[in-house]
Amino acid sequence: MTTSAWCLAIETSARQGSIALLREGELIGESALELGTAHGQSLLPAVSLLLQQHGLTTRDLGRVAVSVGPGSYTGLRVGVVCAKLLAWSLGIPLVAVDTLQAIAAAEAESTPRLWVVTDAQRDAVYATCQTVAVPHCPQCEIPTMVLPVAELAPQIGAADRVTGSGVEKLLQHSPGLASQVAEHSLGPTARWVGHLGWRASGKGELADVRSLTPVYLRQSSAETQWDRLHPPRPQ
Repeated sequence: MTTSAWCLAIETSARQGSIALLREGELIGESALELGTAHGQSLLPAVSLLLQQHGLTTRDLGRVAVSVGPGSYTGLRVGVVCAKLLAWSLGIPLVAVDTLQAIAAAEAESTPRLWVVTDAQRDAVYATCQTVAVPHCPQCEIPTMVLPVAELAPQIGAADRVTGSGVEKLLQHSPGLASQVAEHSLGPTARWVGHLGWRASGKGELADVRSLTPVYLRQSSAETQWDRLHPPRPQ
């Protein structure tokens, strides 16, 4: 087996994270992560254990794919830092994967317009529209954005489908969309981060190890609170 065939995928954008090991784009193993307050303490040991279970070490990896958001601020930061550390120390390619597109990659049916929705806290959601002409191979039609849930519903056409962990929040506002929800509306998983990462790396779409940062799209609650308590002084 060539070392370049192995890909480690990391998904830490939500409380339930995961890591996956793929060879030539095919899933070999996957482990769930409970990402509480000790994100950083649990991630690297979990990676080592997954590799050991398949008789591998980090030296056998040929690339690392990581979910870059949007999602949990702390989770994304830890996942991206871990991926960058591995890629830099091993001298292997790093691939950045949009979290919502990884959810779309799980879609097993051809879908002209698939909306992926996740919770962005308060009254907002993250959303993207993807075209899935070939199952598990989404193409971006509308890039991931953050917007009030009330503004998203009118953009969803009658023939569109909806998926993602934010579907429940969307249906609370627009229950009439219930018939358009995909059969399995789940959050992102590392296996599909790895699937997209493998395809992207084959096309030379690599991230810069030094400059890659998570994609947040909005301020954290702490940042919003800080701005509220420390408004800019009048000029």
